[in-house]
Amino acid sequence: MILRPAELFPALDIVPIYESLIVGALVCGHAGLKRHFQWRNLTQQPAMLYVVGVLIAIALSHLRRFYLHGVKEGSIDFLKVLLLFGLVVSQTDTVFRLKTLLAVIAVTATITVTMCVLDFYSFADFEFITHISDVDGLTDVNELRRVSRMRGTGIFQAPNDLSLLIVFAGAIWAPILWDRSLGPLRFVSLGPLVLLVTGLFYTKSRGGLLAAAGAFLPILLCQYGCKMAIVVGLMCLSACEPHRRTDAYVRSIRRYP
Repeated sequence: MILRPAELFPALDIVPIYESLIVGALVCGHAGLKRHFQWRNLTQQPAMLYVVGVLIAIALSHLRRFYLHGVKEGSIDFLKVLLLFGLVVSQTDTVFRLKTLLAVIAVTATITVTMCVLDFYSFADFEFITHISDVDGLTDVNELRRVSRMRGTGIFQAPNDLSLLIVFAGAIWAPILWDRSLGPLRFVSLGPLVLLVTGLFYTKSRGGLLAAAGAFLPILLCQYGCKMAIVVGLMCLSACEPHRRTDAYVRSIRRYP
């Protein structure tokens, strides 16, 4: 889902890679998946029960308006998410499996962000990566201020979505840097973290910045205590840009120059 082979090699577009992997995962993990969806286990795992409840809520919301097509499409779309969530929960039942899953996510996300950064800097030209020019308020002379924003690939083409992937990958790499038991090997994570921070900066995503603060301040709190977390939090607040005019005002300027 993060680094799609068909995007790297267009010839693979006709190969049903994901369908085969999904069917294989369901066949191999059907026993654990079935066990987690039993009522006894659902009552012991509220998170799984809530996800099942979302599926029911989607169907009922469309059925309430007698929108049968919406019931079908919405239920099928979220059923895929439910099965994926169930597979992840049922298969990551050991610490080793959880670490392996996080490692795969961190590595593939870092590779994706690296490709996006290289394309953004014009060091490489990937056809499946395109960036956007977005409006970012007004200048002092009431002209639209435009900025280039980095986009990702596949389901992360929106800069805001890419920023969340960056934050999630950074939250995996950061504890490695702070793990002194690894010795000098822990500094290997500096490279990926620098790339991820660079990528986050060029997404120009305020939501991504808030997500990063929400993810890393608790880590700082656990590692270095309350004082360090407060100092870094105040530094982040002082670095915030001044208030800009709202998007609605920008649209009104566009309409009535």
